[in-house]
Amino acid sequence: AINQRQNTLYITMKAIVDIQEEYFLTGDETKLKPMILKDVAERVGLDISTISRVANSKYVDTPYGTHPLKFFFSEGITNDEGAEVSTREIKKILKDCVENEDKANPMTDEQLMLVLKEKGYPIARRTVAKYREQLGIPVGRMRKKISYFGQTFVFIMVKTNLYTNKKRWKWALAVIALLFIAASLW
Repeated sequence: AINQRQNTLYITMKAIVDIQEEYFLTGDETKLKPMILKDVAERVGLDISTISRVANSKYVDTPYGTHPLKFFFSEGITNDEGAEVSTREIKKILKDCVENEDKANPMTDEQLMLVLKEKGYPIARRTVAKYREQLGIPVGRMRKKISYFGQTFVFIMVKTNLYTNKKRWKWALAVIALLFIAASLW
């Protein structure tokens, strides 16, 4: 029984390495191909539930770090060129877009969707929002930063009456600006 388990783990890992060969050669996560349990199960001739049990709670030590076997599985979409790309690649591009955006005027999910579409990844705004949340990136209005006299402050909007009432919001913003000015004079 132990030999059979070892053999099953070996052939499963061999199939994963064969499918994700580019990652194992470069260490670049964007090179991970879309791969689901069914792909490995068909390749090794075992049931999907068997592959799931093998991949669950198992880790592999690579030159690029120790990863759970589940790390190598991801969904995929077809880009404009017709090639299958991993959702991990799209998330990396999304993260790069947010890191390089204008912090005083961060992009909305709609704008991020258009940027991804320009790069050849036609995904919906809801999908952008889902990936953004999975990456732990807040919505645009929560990423906004403002500068006063060379100092940068993270600007956090709270959902209150101030947020919905424009006159109160402008008044509150003026009060916040005065507080920042007063704090910088101390």
